[in-house]
Amino acid sequence: MFGKTGKKFITGLFCISLLSDVSDGAVHKILFIGDSITQGKYCVPGFRDDVYWKLREMGFPFEFVGSVNESPPYRGFYFTSATTPEFYEKNGSHQIAAEMDLWKPTIAVIHLGTNDFWLNTWIEGGPYSTDGGQTFTEHVSGLLARFVAYLSQWHDGRRGSHLQTIFLCQIIPKTWRHMGPTGIPMLNQNLLQMAEDIEAGNVPSIPPGLVRLVDQFSTFTGDMFSDDNHPNCAGYRHMASIFMDAFQTLPLYLQPGENQLSPVLPGEKLTDPVIFRITDGKGNPVPGVPVDFDVVIGDASVLSCTPVSDSLGQVQVEMKLGKSDSSIVQAHSPGLIDSIATRVIYPRDHVHIAGTVNYSGNLQKPGEVNIRWIEQNQLTVTDQAGSFIINGVPLYGDVTLEPEAGDTTIAGIEPVIYQAALIARHVVGSKILSAIQQKAADVNGDTAVTIQDAMTIARLVVGVEDIGNTEIGQWRFFPEQLMCDSLTRDVDTLRFQAVRVGDFGMPVPHADNVNYGVEIATHFNKSSGSDEQCIPIRVRGEKIAAARFTVLWDTSEAALDHIETMNEEFVIVSHELNRGIRIAAFSGQFQNDIDLVNLCFKSRSAGSYIDIEIQDAVVNSYPVQVMTAVRNHEQVSMNLKLNINYPNPFNSQTRIPISVGAGHVSLSIFNLRGQKIRTLANEWYQTGLYEFIWDGRDDKGSELPSGIYLIRLENGSQTLTQRMELLQ
Repeated sequence: MFGKTGKKFITGLFCISLLSDVSDGAVHKILFIGDSITQGKYCVPGFRDDVYWKLREMGFPFEFVGSVNESPPYRGFYFTSATTPEFYEKNGSHQIAAEMDLWKPTIAVIHLGTNDFWLNTWIEGGPYSTDGGQTFTEHVSGLLARFVAYLSQWHDGRRGSHLQTIFLCQIIPKTWRHMGPTGIPMLNQNLLQMAEDIEAGNVPSIPPGLVRLVDQFSTFTGDMFSDDNHPNCAGYRHMASIFMDAFQTLPLYLQPGENQLSPVLPGEKLTDPVIFRITDGKGNPVPGVPVDFDVVIGDASVLSCTPVSDSLGQVQVEMKLGKSDSSIVQAHSPGLIDSIATRVIYPRDHVHIAGTVNYSGNLQKPGEVNIRWIEQNQLTVTDQAGSFIINGVPLYGDVTLEPEAGDTTIAGIEPVIYQAALIARHVVGSKILSAIQQKAADVNGDTAVTIQDAMTIARLVVGVEDIGNTEIGQWRFFPEQLMCDSLTRDVDTLRFQAVRVGDFGMPVPHADNVNYGVEIATHFNKSSGSDEQCIPIRVRGEKIAAARFTVLWDTSEAALDHIETMNEEFVIVSHELNRGIRIAAFSGQFQNDIDLVNLCFKSRSAGSYIDIEIQDAVVNSYPVQVMTAVRNHEQVSMNLKLNINYPNPFNSQTRIPISVGAGHVSLSIFNLRGQKIRTLANEWYQTGLYEFIWDGRDDKGSELPSGIYLIRLENGSQTLTQRMELLQ
């Protein structure tokens, strides 16, 4: 596995690597190849003894192998007192094959001594190659390169795949009689160049990553020798220390990664990969090491995995949880000191539930709403947007949520008469209220929407105080509770609808250029000589379903005798005031221009006429300004009025209400230069209240720029002007 890239395949529960022969028994076989120094002459067994015990102390799985067995466990392949050509060419190469086939070593240690060559052409100017590693010379370094290339057959599969690493030891620096003062440094420099070229991929016959150079040259001193050729015991111990330092660069440890695994729910894919790390003896990451994976406990499954460690020394596994409480995934890379590592995967033991409270109505939103978790009696408060989230709900738990109004400072609700019409339309089947609107329309709190609810609203509108029990202004929620049973995952889609009783208004039908109004019908009269006088009230406009208005008169001159309903489709509700009466009317059907009621008075002075004034008028939910009186048997206008347009300033359009007497009416728009740019009215009008809409365009239909414009109203000899602002 040192530098060996394995192939992988994935099954439902396994991610398996097709590793090299090192996996057999998970024990590394180390073959020492050398001479008498390798054997430890003068201090048997030499540096191998320290190496053996240091590897044992580390816990590295190994054994020494070889046909030469001086004293177990110190095996190897040695030729003592041999020259380099004899060992590497004549004796070595043709005999090493049997060693490689028999013992199947995973690590080979090539150890050079001081007597492995003679002072001849092998030394002087002796590079291992003259063409950058394509071919090898006959120098000692070239012969050694040829020997390493020969051994690589048991690495690349031509004769085997068990050999993973070759340690090439540089020669110790004793100057012998045949070497001269520069021979050994020159040889070691050539070996260093060869190792660098191999690692760079410049030597075609030797793959990168196979050879590791052991520098037993640069720190060796003369006091470490026992004679001209062999180290003493201190020298052998130093050689062992240098070798072990090089050995620490091998991949030695398989460790679980330190990344945090975000827990997910059973049956879900992990959002984070399960990571393991391969490091050498110095804690550095080691790439290119194959790793097996398996789920040994639990029912999680492996979805995919990286076949070998990357540049960070990491291998990653993508996993999906099963239904068990936890699972253990095991990584296995045979031949390491720590060859097995595990990680425990825990599922989330809780979920969260989240949602919103949406307000249905035209008035103020509910603000903060309390969401009560019934089983735990726990309150969660919504934010201002109406959102809530409840964390820590036990997996497979049951949750019942119930909303409660949390803000009691919201202003009260004033019902409008159009709501009574909506209820009436719902009752007769013309307009079906939604479920949440029905909760808001049930103002009597009897769980049903009936005409009595409409009557209650109408009585409130006209000011009747004694109306019995009503729940107007109270909060209601739909549904009243939400239940989630046996939760197995997060829930983010809960929805409550909130409404206040009495706030269920909907868009009111109102077409542009339709003038709503409440006025005295032109056909009324008074019987000559009678003290009874009936005045009909008309509501003007299209699609009328509701109206409300106040009628005032001098109660010292006349008393209201009775009210006659002039339209059977409308329900009339009234409430007497100190100086008049407030009337509300609603219907389940839309009508246009209706004669609504006849107000019948009895004069306290026979033969006199009654003056009335209509105020505070609303048609549907649209307020209209009415100031109309009856005097001396004819309808007359109050003072000419140009009321403030609204909105002001405005963008797309503005409404201009006016009150005029019978006669010619001109309503025009001018710019600040005094130029007339738009005519809204220029014809005869009856006495009454009218409203005009200006869309910010001139008479040609072109949009006008932002600015100040003037409204001019002319009625007979009277003229009124006011300013307004257009914002485009």
